[in-house]
Amino acid sequence: MAILDNLLGLLQRWTKKPEDDLLVTLVQLGLEDTVIRRQMLSILSLPQHERTSRLTRWRKELATEGAPAELTNILMRLEEESIANQTLLILQRAETSNSVTKP
Repeated sequence: MAILDNLLGLLQRWTKKPEDDLLVTLVQLGLEDTVIRRQMLSILSLPQHERTSRLTRWRKELATEGAPAELTNILMRLEEESIANQTLLILQRAETSNSVTKP
């Protein structure tokens, strides 16, 4: 997990906006929870325009369900290609690491 910790540290240094702390928290949840990680991987692996469309739809659904604005703002940050790609890389490493260590 040292590599993942390093990647997460890079993401924290790479993001500069206050709401990015929430993004880092979301990535940490993805690292810790397989269901969240796989859902994020399925969306972040899409081509840019499909990813943006799916994230927008997800944000609207969450807002309709009364989700906190912070959560929908995090998803908006994932619409940015560079942040989405970095997050995808971190989560892919976690997925690979978990599949290698499982018997």
